[in-house]
Amino acid sequence: MDSMIYKSQDDEPMGSVEELTERLGQINIGPEHSEGTMLYGPGVTVRFLGSDNTLLEDRSAKVLQIDIQCTHDLESEIARLTLERVEETFTEWARAFEVETDANNDETDFWELDEFQDA
Repeated sequence: MDSMIYKSQDDEPMGSVEELTERLGQINIGPEHSEGTMLYGPGVTVRFLGSDNTLLEDRSAKVLQIDIQCTHDLESEIARLTLERVEETFTEWARAFEVETDANNDETDFWELDEFQDA
């Protein structure tokens, strides 16, 4: 399973969990219920992180990073489209780093998107 971590370009808080949940809802990523802090979208799950990479569950908490994970290897193409949409919509976000947990997978790297790589 692969994961992409995003942060603000100026390393400031990205907004509150509630604000970001609302914004992500505009591109079909949302919680299972109205008070949820884990979000689901086509092929992905989204978690909000605070200081020391702690998972945020308070909807008013300030988000320092966002962790987007592919939900299943079979959904990687769907998740790729979702990630493209996230990066097109949230241009103020920067990739913090990529986490690869399936090093023995011979398939193309799920998160390798040439159009989003720095020149």
